[in-house]
Amino acid sequence: MPRRPNLLLLFALAIICFALGLLSSRLRGPLSLPGSKTAPSIAPTEPAPVLASAPADQRIILVVGINSLEEPSQLRCVWYVTYRTPGRNLFLLGLPVDLVPDQNSAKDLRTMFEWSAERGLGAPFLAGLRQVIPFDTDAVILLDDDGFASLVDYVGGLELNGTRLEGPDVKALQTLLAADPEASLSTQAEILKALAARASIIGNTPDLTPLIALLPKHAWVSRTVSELVALAAPLLPLDPNLIHIDVY
Repeated sequence: MPRRPNLLLLFALAIICFALGLLSSRLRGPLSLPGSKTAPSIAPTEPAPVLASAPADQRIILVVGINSLEEPSQLRCVWYVTYRTPGRNLFLLGLPVDLVPDQNSAKDLRTMFEWSAERGLGAPFLAGLRQVIPFDTDAVILLDDDGFASLVDYVGGLELNGTRLEGPDVKALQTLLAADPEASLSTQAEILKALAARASIIGNTPDLTPLIALLPKHAWVSRTVSELVALAAPLLPLDPNLIHIDVY
């Protein structure tokens, strides 16, 4: 029986991840997470690495954006989120969807992507990601275009380059840029920065009622409510000054 997305994980991770995220690095190779041990160097022609273990106090969340949870889905974005307790710095790293993890196969992340509500992300896609970020993840979240648009509205919209955008505007922008991975990723980063600037309005005890409508049609997550609470609690209330966003 498939796991249903749960509201608390959707709130914490979607605001943290699709609207916030991982690591500050522009390296073009396997990455080391902030504060973790350096990952082994892996050439593109080598097989997928054995997953490294991040420090016990470090959390890593994989966020995948898609056009729709109705299969087949198209990959919109890939963001990693990481933080170490008891600190509250939050790092986000976005990967381009046309990234080719293994030059031998020449397949990019878009081609490798697949998922199902029963099984989650497909093994080839996960293997490709692990050639870039060779660490275990604590949680996975998928959010579609409509779900992200709802989250933009949930925080009251955003300002992007002097223009006020609501959820439907952001959805239209992402759809327009979907065919240009580089432009799409850089725009995602700017959207996340604009959302991060509004993070403080979330507070310690947000009203989650507006997010209920997103379940399960527009979001899928891999963890339970109690597991999410344990993951998200150290970060609340979110501090915009402690959110760091970068792209690969």
